[in-house]
Amino acid sequence: MSSEQLFPIDNVTTQTLSFLSWMMEVDTLAFYTVSLDNASTRYKLLNVPQGFFHDYQNHGQYMDPFAVPKVQASSLRIGLLSHHFNDSHESIEYAQFMSDHGFSDTIEILLRNNNHLFGGVSILLKEGFDNKYTKESLYKKAEIAHPYLEFMLSNLMTQSPKERVKRWIESHDELTKREACVTQLIAEGYCNKKISQKLSVSLATVKTHLVHIYEKTGVHNRAELIAKINQ
Repeated sequence: MSSEQLFPIDNVTTQTLSFLSWMMEVDTLAFYTVSLDNASTRYKLLNVPQGFFHDYQNHGQYMDPFAVPKVQASSLRIGLLSHHFNDSHESIEYAQFMSDHGFSDTIEILLRNNNHLFGGVSILLKEGFDNKYTKESLYKKAEIAHPYLEFMLSNLMTQSPKERVKRWIESHDELTKREACVTQLIAEGYCNKKISQKLSVSLATVKTHLVHIYEKTGVHNRAELIAKINQ
């Protein structure tokens, strides 16, 4: 895994975790995204104990051979944690750390776009997954899933927020040009007063545009609109 903060549940991450859990027949997974500048890593967890996640962030990540700083410049696509262990103190300590939390191994799926690491999935194998044949079978499944996940997620996960908003607006051709412009400004965080000043229209006109935008996009307020754009 890799570190930092949890990010809000959305359709993409939830469906990806559900798909992999079903395909791999494993119920403990962590999906993470890496920012374009590699400055942060955000998580969506599925059945990962909070105690383990907390300890990982504070201690375990610095020993993890799959931590983002260690793999971002590599060409690794799929990895089995135990294959990366050696006789070093760090490997021994990390293996013990995992065992202390009830895990025997990890399969890592690393997602890249033009060699840039934009995310990945940690598939956590609990104690009992020690059978070599079982691990090899799961590894094969991860290899099958990898190109599909990378292809499907690369465009979504590597878009800048501005590009994502632009694409969302373009997909809603029921909006007029002025309504699209107002939607763009809302997504950028402008309040009604600032929008009216920027577009040189009255506050009443902005509010009218908002009513039409909400009706056309099936939301009731600004917060729901922003949430829908960011799904």
